[in-house]
Amino acid sequence: MNPAPAIRSVAILATGLLVVAAWSLVGAQTTQTIPLFTLDISPLPVFAGDQAVITVLPQNFNTASTTFQWKYNGAAVPSASGIGKSQYAIGTAAQGPEIITISVLVDPGPGFQPRELSQIVVTVQRPEDPTDLLGALQSDFSLELSPESPNPGQEVRVSVTSLAFDRERASFQWSVNGAAQAGAGGRGRWFLTLPPGREGESRTVRVTVTTPAGLTRTQSITVQSISMPLYWWTNTEVPYWYKGKALPTAASELSVAAFPNVANARDLAYRWELNDTIAPAASGIGRAAFSLPLTLPIAEKITVTAQNASGSFRKTGSIAFAPLPPLVRVYPNDAPGLPPGEAIATYEASAGSPYAFVAVPFFFSRAAGGTVQYAWTLNGRRITGEFDEPWLFTLLSGPREPSTNRLSVEIRDPRRSGAASSRDLTINLR
Repeated sequence: MNPAPAIRSVAILATGLLVVAAWSLVGAQTTQTIPLFTLDISPLPVFAGDQAVITVLPQNFNTASTTFQWKYNGAAVPSASGIGKSQYAIGTAAQGPEIITISVLVDPGPGFQPRELSQIVVTVQRPEDPTDLLGALQSDFSLELSPESPNPGQEVRVSVTSLAFDRERASFQWSVNGAAQAGAGGRGRWFLTLPPGREGESRTVRVTVTTPAGLTRTQSITVQSISMPLYWWTNTEVPYWYKGKALPTAASELSVAAFPNVANARDLAYRWELNDTIAPAASGIGRAAFSLPLTLPIAEKITVTAQNASGSFRKTGSIAFAPLPPLVRVYPNDAPGLPPGEAIATYEASAGSPYAFVAVPFFFSRAAGGTVQYAWTLNGRRITGEFDEPWLFTLLSGPREPSTNRLSVEIRDPRRSGAASSRDLTINLR
């Protein structure tokens, strides 16, 4: 008996079993039903401040055994979700109008494929009663702060402004954080001065106004004492030993960053303005820094306003710059490599020794790098040639040869028009 054919038969038989099994599995699959339903909003229209109820209206399943997972503006709402919870009631903002997206994932269970559907809820302002509207117009007023965004340690004046009634003849009742300000109220007392606030302190000021016509209306405003330091820097260079700050010059780049003293500074929207004109490309959420090239030797005003999404926090700061010309200072090279003393305009020494002087540039653009050019002049004569250390000048003198010499140096960035500075030095050798 030949064993080889038997082995081939087993292999063929096994393959056939696999094929049959695969077809059996395919045949065992069943088609799942898609749940059919609509979403109903009640009442309609939805007025700002009212409650709205969203209801799932089923067509081919029972809500009592169905699981519902609700979302509010994309965020899951576990408290409203669960088996049989086919309704979701939401509150709306009285300030309105607003747009709210409600989503629900419906899962009736075995035999059904879960399905999600969304519905947009739009609120509208409730129509005013004509009588109430007339009274509102006759008693309308607003509250203003001065300064608008106070810093810690600043007094704040809260004022009532109105075109509907005479403030001097109206009566006012003020409160701060719920505490009545008895001495601040009365006839014609249309402003309240708050003492300086601490860093991060928030105070709610409320005023009730009774107009000369007897109409009463109340408004409140929140006063926050929050600092927003502005830090600036530029790309000009200074010597390593210089203890001051690099200053902006014409043709350099200036950068400003805002640091509002709040926890969510990265989530704020920043509006940058240059000379009172908005810079849209630099503005936006989290855009806390702003840079600009100082192409002209004129003053520039930079303003930034930081605000959160709800508008409850708003802070404005501004800073102005006038580009300065670059500088050059001349120092005696008595101690090479060490921070020198004061820059000199006159140098006194004994004749007969060599004396070295170094020219140090300040506030040239970092982009210039090693391209700045040094031009030395001694007693009106230009020193020409190529030098390994062009910033260094050495004056030679013979013994018993007193002299008075005038040394000048000019440093120029050839790539930037107008970026140049010069310095004169008188050298008296005795």
